[in-house]
This record gives sequence, structure tokens and C-alpha cells, in this order.
Amino acid sequence: MRKETTYGLISLLLLCLLAMLAGCGGATQTVALEDAQGDIPLAGSPAENLDGSSADVTGLPAIPSGLEALRSGSSTDGEAPSVGPFDYIDAGNAFETGHGLLLQPPGFGLAWALYGIGAGDCDLLGLDVNAFPMEGASGYFVAVANYSSGSWMVSGPHEGEAKVRLPRDPSFISPAGDVYFLVFAIHPKGAMMQGASLILDSDQQRPTRRPHAPWGLEASDGTVDNGIGLRWHAPRRGTVDHYVIMRRLQPDQDPGDDRQEQQRFVAIGRSSEEHFLDDNARPGVRYFYTVFAVNEAGRSGHSNVDGGWWGERDAEAGLFISGHATTEDGRPVPGIIISLPGTDRSHVLTDDEGRYVFRNLDSGSYTVHAESGNDRLVVRPADVDVVLRDESVRGIDFIVKRISDVVDGDPILD
Repeated sequence: MRKETTYGLISLLLLCLLAMLAGCGGATQTVALEDAQGDIPLAGSPAENLDGSSADVTGLPAIPSGLEALRSGSSTDGEAPSVGPFDYIDAGNAFETGHGLLLQPPGFGLAWALYGIGAGDCDLLGLDVNAFPMEGASGYFVAVANYSSGSWMVSGPHEGEAKVRLPRDPSFISPAGDVYFLVFAIHPKGAMMQGASLILDSDQQRPTRRPHAPWGLEASDGTVDNGIGLRWHAPRRGTVDHYVIMRRLQPDQDPGDDRQEQQRFVAIGRSSEEHFLDDNARPGVRYFYTVFAVNEAGRSGHSNVDGGWWGERDAEAGLFISGHATTEDGRPVPGIIISLPGTDRSHVLTDDEGRYVFRNLDSGSYTVHAESGNDRLVVRPADVDVVLRDESVRGIDFIVKRISDVVDGDPILD
């Protein structure tokens, strides 16, 4: 009995805390949902409840990148795309049972399961989640990935099947056209997840639907002479009339006359193509960018955020060699070792976007060598010869493959 009383007190305290966070008034600072969709919070900002208030989601995983399309959720004619309880992508403190997926935290903490469903070409209205708290528990929660704010939007606690309404906003659809959500429990007795489906607007009379988000945004790192160059990929679904480019300063950069940029992203231009030159930036200052697409039906969610700077070329800056390491389907591969054999230059590692650059090089001939440092991965080609004369060289790219996928006249290695 004493153990049950302890669990009851813990549950009551946690519910009180979540209720305080979910409240729109009082001392808790709230963020209007329309503002959250218009601006991207600085790193470390709290996630939000679906009512726009702050939500504590400590212990939950980061939202997926959403760049790779999921296999469509199961569906039949006339039925919405759905997932079963064991179709989760990842989970913590979750146990498969004959009744569904049991989410059961070990005392303090969370139990959660991450799911993804393809949204198709219909507008997303919400989620229908079939779950229930175990006897004596205090409800479960649903968190939906918002790709404009880069955070989870939380709904709950729920005592049974939950229809989670979402604003009619493409921010809840990933760049690849999928919806990611978590079902999680905080009470030690847990909750049982039995499946979920999308609530879609299948009205086919609407001639144009809002585009999905652009993706793969890259900002140049001092490699463009007359500004900061931006490039990105078009949305995988939806027509685009134009793109809007947003910019802000690095948080730790002296704002000077640009205090507004330090606090929020501001629109600096538009483009009808998947590229843009920011020639109104201050040389030597690092800026961050994001892009969204617009058509007659509305705007998309934001792309990823990437930083870059305008590096002035002079006699001391020299030349550079740059490129990327990716998989065959274009996904960036960080941590690939790139070197210039026969020189005194240290090797570099590709960054999170798969990029690398060697700066301040003299004219001459170079060999760019790439290796994975991993027994299971191989880089092709391993070496590329480059001649620098009066101009720098970009696009020295490498493809990273699993050794088991490589066939170069030799038997497959595994």
C-alpha cells in the first residue's frame, strides 16, 4: 500500500506540473501558435502544447529530420493511412504484448514510441490515436512534430481514444511528406498503444494545395565572392509560385544595427528558383537562413536552418577546394576523412551536411583523398586530382557506400 501511495503522489505532482505548463495564464510564459508558426524559436526554446503554451518534453527524442520518405502507412480503399502498435520507428521503455505496445516508465521518467505515417496529397486535420492508460494510471500524451518550430507539439493527458486536432498547417508535415508523432506516458503503470490513423481532408474540389517544405538548404561558408549563396531542393509535393528567404544573426554575434535579426528571423527576399544570393550581408558575419515555399493556397513549413558567411577574397585568402560526401541517393554523410596527401595540410572531416573545404591554397596540383575510417563503409572515388589556377574549385564530391554494396569487378565483401 505504501508503494501505491508513493506512485499516486508522484503521479499527482507530475500532473500538476503539466497542468501548470499547459495553462495559458499565470506565470508560465505562453507563445501564440500563430507566432510559433511565423518565427523559428532560438535553439533551446521549449516545445509547445497544441494550445500554444509551453510544454516540458524533457526525455523525449529529437524530431526526425523528415528528409527521407517513409513507406506509406497501411490503408485500404476508403480508409485513412494508419499504423499498428508495433509499427514504431523507435521506442523507450516500451514492451510488445498481446494487447498492444505497453508504454511503462521505470518509476520516474518517460515511456514513449515514435511513429510516422505518409500524409499523401490530402490536407492534414489531425490524428486519431487508439490508446488508453492502464488501470490506476493518469492518462497518456501525444506529441506531433512541427517542422516550422523544430519542436514537439503536445496534447494530453488523454483517458482513452484521442482525436488530436491540428491547425490546418503544413508545418506538421515533414519535407518528405510524412507525419511524425510520439505517444508517451509518465505514470509508472503506463499506457497501452493500439494504433493510430491520420484524419485527412480528402476534398478533391480544392484545385491547389499548399506545398510541402523545401529541404536541403545550404548557405555558403565564405566561398562566394559577392555575398552568401543559398541553394535548396524543391518540395517533394505541391506546386511552388515562389520562395521566401528568412535570415537572422548568429545568437552570440554582436547585433550592431540588426537587433531584430538576433531575436527572430526576418524576410529578406524571394526567389522563383531554388537559389538566392544574399548580397546585403555584412562581410565576416555569420548569418542563419531558412526558406519556405508559397503558392496560391498558402505557404509551406520552413526548410532546415543553415548558417553561412560572406568571406572577402584578397591576396591572403588564397584559393580553396570544396565538396560533399553523400550516399548514392544524396543523403549527407558526416565524419568522412578528407585529406590532401603530399602537403602539410591537416585532414578535415565532413560536417553534418556532408561538406568539407580546404582554404588558403596556392595555385598548383593537388590530390584530394577521402576515406571513411569505418570497416563497413567505402568511399568512391578514393582520390581525385585537382588543378588550381586562377579560380577555386568546388564540387569535388564523394559517394559513400556500404562495403557489402560495392561491386567493382571484385566479389562482394561482407
